[in-house]
Amino acid sequence: MIPQVNAMQDTTAAPPIPSQYSDDAEMADIVEMFVEDMPRRIEALAAAWECFDLDCVRRLAHQLKGAAAGYGYPIVTESARALEDQLRNATGDSDEAMLQRAVAQYRDLVELCGRIVVR
Repeated sequence: MIPQVNAMQDTTAAPPIPSQYSDDAEMADIVEMFVEDMPRRIEALAAAWECFDLDCVRRLAHQLKGAAAGYGYPIVTESARALEDQLRNATGDSDEAMLQRAVAQYRDLVELCGRIVVR
């Protein structure tokens, strides 16, 4: 059974993460749309996590990895890559150590996603 994790963590103590493109006027609107869509992405990750659908979590992490890179959030890209890599060979019967590493990666990714801002 996958450990339960609160997807919406308090991120008030951590600093916001601006886009690398925050000074690029041509990117501002699309980066803003990405940031505005982030709660939906976090909810999708949480729903897949709660259902123990590791394939879906891995796919969502993969999508987030590419999108975050394109919108100027390399730290989110690296976190999503780490979760994707952790889950690549996981199954419902995965060992406890793998699940604990996946929990840590998942928490890190959700926390970072909650901190992104345009500027």
